[in-house]
Amino acid sequence: METREDLIDKQAATLESFSRRRCVDGRGKSVVRGELAVMPPANPKLSNCPAHGFATPITTKFQHQLRWAAALRRIGTIDPHEPLWLALALVFNLAWELAQLGFYDLSALHTSVAYGVVHCTLGDGIITVVAYLIAVGVTRSRTWPYTRPWVGMAVMLVSTVGYTALSEWRNVYLMHNWVYAASMPLIAGIGASPLLQWIVVPVAILITVRRFKP
Repeated sequence: METREDLIDKQAATLESFSRRRCVDGRGKSVVRGELAVMPPANPKLSNCPAHGFATPITTKFQHQLRWAAALRRIGTIDPHEPLWLALALVFNLAWELAQLGFYDLSALHTSVAYGVVHCTLGDGIITVVAYLIAVGVTRSRTWPYTRPWVGMAVMLVSTVGYTALSEWRNVYLMHNWVYAASMPLIAGIGASPLLQWIVVPVAILITVRRFKP
């Protein structure tokens, strides 16, 4: 016998079609069968319901359960391009962190240079994942790099550049965790190199992922 969880999982994939279609019944009544309400047409000629009735979620609560089941099922799976995106993010950001060392006063660091580079690269990876998930939420698609690339990328750029500006201001002027060298170009007091990083690197990743689609 199917459990409630089995029924929810089976119906989750067809939730959108259920919620978007309406079954017009002349009597305005539904017959409850288990978890679904089957609405038989009073008059097939005056109804858009199929002759056998149309199954639709019985309550708003049940609709929400189906949506959550579908969302959790999508979260539990990993699209082939996502590991590639993360790997590229780590590689590209590591290269950028090494390239921009000359724009910082390394003598003012509280830790070793190697630790600082590794720490910042891992932080860049976390920023990438969070920004990617924000783009997923806005586009409602795990495959936005292929289906809605520039909308998703716009969301990523706003998220990452905005966070980087706040982080640089906090770490440089409040926490004094690092210091800009005289060679660092500034934009409103914020280093241009880290800001440019979160424009160039995400776009480069997107172009690479789209070109080498798994």
